[in-house]
Amino acid sequence: MSKGEHDEAESKCGFRKSAESISQAQGRFVYYCADRSVYSGQQQRRSALSAQGRQPTAFEAIAILVEKIKHPALSNEALSQQLKKQKLSVEPETIKNLFARHGLAVKKTPRSV
Repeated sequence: MSKGEHDEAESKCGFRKSAESISQAQGRFVYYCADRSVYSGQQQRRSALSAQGRQPTAFEAIAILVEKIKHPALSNEALSQQLKKQKLSVEPETIKNLFARHGLAVKKTPRSV
């Protein structure tokens, strides 16, 4: 978003430029409402998401999903090692967080032939 677009959104939506209304997480800016009652709820929900652990970047998430599709039997640890061979360092915990956040469960039975 350009500075002009940001200023326009700020004036239309009531966003404020301040340390408490804008935060940066994982390279993303997060905008909170200027209304204190709404802001408080938004900040609590955001904190709950952060407590779940680090989420992968979009690039990492795509790489994780591609490798999981290619190698469905790999554990999160093995998947992490596979990604390291491709010069992408993603911890097994981050892989687990991605699957948990999006409700992606590991298949418990082998694929039918």
